[in-house]
Amino acid sequence: QDPDIQKGTPPDRQFPLYCLSNTQKEYGASVICYPNVLEDLSRQFGDDLMVLPSSVHETLLIPQGAGLQIDLLKAMVHEINREEVAPSDFLSNNVYIFSKQENQLRIA
Repeated sequence: QDPDIQKGTPPDRQFPLYCLSNTQKEYGASVICYPNVLEDLSRQFGDDLMVLPSSVHETLLIPQGAGLQIDLLKAMVHEINREEVAPSDFLSNNVYIFSKQENQLRIA
């Protein structure tokens, strides 16, 4: 299953947001574990990546240079998980950062 990334800027937001999944859009959050996916994307964007687990089906990526505060993102992930994500699709309330320089994903 090939990775699929789509760019979107939410109408009420002023930052780029990328949705990462697989081409089937089923259990696509696992794409972040594919070899070199985050490394290649961070190189392409020229920035570290903030990784927000949306559900087991997708993750959201925001270049760190967008300047968003980690606490705000954590609160957003928690609220969306609580109000909009089905319990069977829940992945995590954590926000992660992929460091381009270290080539490493860690909890923010």
